[in-house]
Amino acid sequence: MPKSSETKQSPKLYHRREKATGGRTVQRYAVVSADVRQMIVAYCRSQKISVSEFLTDMVLSEVDRPKPRKPLTITITLEPEDAAKVEYQCKLLNLTPSELIKRVLIPQLEKQKMWSKTKQSMVRYCVTKGQDRIIRKYMKQYRLWPRHYVGLLAEQYFTTSTN
Repeated sequence: MPKSSETKQSPKLYHRREKATGGRTVQRYAVVSADVRQMIVAYCRSQKISVSEFLTDMVLSEVDRPKPRKPLTITITLEPEDAAKVEYQCKLLNLTPSELIKRVLIPQLEKQKMWSKTKQSMVRYCVTKGQDRIIRKYMKQYRLWPRHYVGLLAEQYFTTSTN
């Protein structure tokens, strides 16, 4: 969390944040851990903004930002017995180890629900119908879980602001 002497500015939007002419009628939720929730509340109090405003600005600024998507490279160390099994499956299916891992892992990620054993809480934020459409379109495009992704953004915000 930022020190009191160094105040990090709230993620401001260039043009997305609408004036509340029709009201923010759509309620959305973010799942965050208890310590991140405390950081959000403390930060919002220090900046004199609402939690809803902070989360809405943060998620809409993420939507506005162009995405230089880079593939993730993972290095796996396997025991010799497991490595032999992977090599055997690769020969049977005529795949590279990378293709085999993708074939096995990606379907699991698609159907798996996000959950954690740590104590988590829901934080509510309100958006307009137009903002909700933008957020849902973005989440659908990148196949993200909105509640968990917004919580992840908040956690990243505070971990990068302390470094």
